[in-house]
Amino acid sequence: MWVEADSYQAPELGVPDVLYSYFGIGSAGSEVIPGTLTGVGGIYSGLGPYTDTSGEDYIVLTPENGAEAAFEDGSANAFGVNKLTEDYLTTFVSFDFNSLLPAEREEILGNMIETCIP
Repeated sequence: MWVEADSYQAPELGVPDVLYSYFGIGSAGSEVIPGTLTGVGGIYSGLGPYTDTSGEDYIVLTPENGAEAAFEDGSANAFGVNKLTEDYLTTFVSFDFNSLLPAEREEILGNMIETCIP
């Protein structure tokens, strides 16, 4: 499952803790303008760098135990988290996926789909 959260909410704002656990989000931090994003972790490693053209600032995410960063900027701030279990794979991103070029989006989703196919 791919989830993009343009307006990310912290638990104290009403997002159930179960969603954090399901998506592997340990915590959400400050807002940062990423500039470029590079794929990291087991699923997206080696992809990018991609230039975020939105100029928006996004929430920095910290993966919980059992999850990993999916996309980082040049300062190792994570703007995506992967959680791969025996039963499911989720990628949760806090950046605007549509700010990337169509070919870049296709490459990213292609990697996710290939991971899901046994």
